[in-house]
Amino acid sequence: MNSAPLPATGSERPRDEAGERGVTTISDRAVEHIAARSVVEVDGVGGSAGRVLGVAVGSDEGDAKLTVHRNGDTVRLAVRLSLRYPVPIATTAEAVRGRLISRVA
Repeated sequence: MNSAPLPATGSERPRDEAGERGVTTISDRAVEHIAARSVVEVDGVGGSAGRVLGVAVGSDEGDAKLTVHRNGDTVRLAVRLSLRYPVPIATTAEAVRGRLISRVA
C-alpha cells in the first residue's frame, strides 16, 4: 500500500512567514473614521459642535473632529469633541484616550 502524503489544500497548507505574506495599509481617512466613531461611544461625549467666534452653536451630534498624523507605523490623533455637563473632564478624557488606543492601535 502507498503511504505518500497528499498535497496540502485549503486551511491545511503550511502558513507563510509574516514577512512573506505582504503588507496591509490602512488609509488615514479610514483611521480617522474609526477613531471619530469610537470617541462618541464614550458616555458623556458628543461630536464637535460648530463654532462662531469661539462660541459653540448648533448641536454636538455626530462625530468628533479628528486630524490624523502618521509617522511610519506611529499614528498621532488630534481630537476635538464636546463633553456633556456635568461629566468629569479628566475621567472622561482618560476614557476617550483608552477607547482610541484600543480601537486604533
